[in-house]
Amino acid sequence: MSAIVARRRPFVLRFNLHLVAAAVLTLVGLAVLASLFARAVTLTRGDFDAYYAGATALRTGAPMYTDALTWRDAGYSTMFPGPKPIPNSPYVYPPALAVALLPLSFLSPYTAGLVWLGLIALSILGTAYLFARFILPVPRRYVVPTTVCIGALMALFQPVRTVLSTGQIDSVLLLLLTASLVAFGRRSVWAGVFLAMAVAIKPTLGVLVLFLLWKRAYRSFAAFVAVSAVLVLPWFLVGLDGIRDYVAVAAYWSSPTFGVTPVNQAPYGFFLRLFTVNAFTVPIVDAPLVAKVLQLAVIAVVAVLLALSVHRSEVPMRQLALEYGLAVIATLLTGTLSEDNHFTYLVLPILAAFGVLVFGPRSRASLGLIAALAVVVVYLSQPGLTALDLANFEFWQGPVRGARVFLTGAHLYGLLALAALAFVAARRTRRAS
Repeated sequence: MSAIVARRRPFVLRFNLHLVAAAVLTLVGLAVLASLFARAVTLTRGDFDAYYAGATALRTGAPMYTDALTWRDAGYSTMFPGPKPIPNSPYVYPPALAVALLPLSFLSPYTAGLVWLGLIALSILGTAYLFARFILPVPRRYVVPTTVCIGALMALFQPVRTVLSTGQIDSVLLLLLTASLVAFGRRSVWAGVFLAMAVAIKPTLGVLVLFLLWKRAYRSFAAFVAVSAVLVLPWFLVGLDGIRDYVAVAAYWSSPTFGVTPVNQAPYGFFLRLFTVNAFTVPIVDAPLVAKVLQLAVIAVVAVLLALSVHRSEVPMRQLALEYGLAVIATLLTGTLSEDNHFTYLVLPILAAFGVLVFGPRSRASLGLIAALAVVVVYLSQPGLTALDLANFEFWQGPVRGARVFLTGAHLYGLLALAALAFVAARRTRRAS
């Protein structure tokens, strides 16, 4: 009997050490989250002010897109080196978001901002929970510690820090995309429901519907169409004038005039800075057609690489998450406007890539990919990365010239590196399966 007890003691010791380590990591994660959100409380959250203004305009019957049209009429884009036409950021989203935020419009702007910050916190922890509970092979007793740790790491990611400081909605959209992924892996039509909710707020995410069709998820696609039809109803609240205003705003926000801003880290924005005359940079050569051709080439290459990486049949959950993550990366590479806060969506492919590499077959190659992925994440988390995008604001003194123009693609370089690593990881996982 004593021999049996002696053999069990090391197991009990290891188990307790695991619990202690989990408790310590949980406390550290909570401390990180508390400090970041305490700082965020003191900030202005200018983008949420735009959401609040849109919801208030809808409630009072005022035009929702007047400020955005003022930007258009002035030819203004974010960080334009000239006078700002209005003090605040304009509301540019479909009316569905304004409808969702109507309850907040009855609160004071400060109180509504605090409530919104709480929703951002819940969206970050919600995304972390979905990964810990349904995508990564985490034992049940460690789901809560893992959720807190993933949430803390997410909050340290520079695009997420931007969301915290500006009050952008991208963490909520990330939660909806992750929920759609989990539902898809569980063969639930809720995959289409959650995706429809995200697209109703940010229509550019609609290209992810192609992922459902490619995977033959026709029931989820039907659910997407049905819910999207319901979410069209808020358009009736703004009338024909509101619809025309939104179309005009959307056209301007996707135009070269707006897209050339260094805030835009899509390849198309970078090509515009390299090959068109603008207020931010001195182009290498004035050739707008080259910028357009290169954009179309990027779209074609991304489409081919996705087709080579994504199975049409069912795959294990972690592989599915990585395939979906590649589709998310594709939306940033092929879109006309990808700002640093939009890079919040990269949390999904980053966690998915770590999932297949850390919990998959071990080899020198996989360890090398894990190390490279960690380097890319650290790069994309640098505090000064946005300042590099903006060439340290040199364009406020005059257009940026020469090799310094390439500084305006700082986030884009990280996106391209992540895309390459995720593609290699997906191909390795596909061959293994």
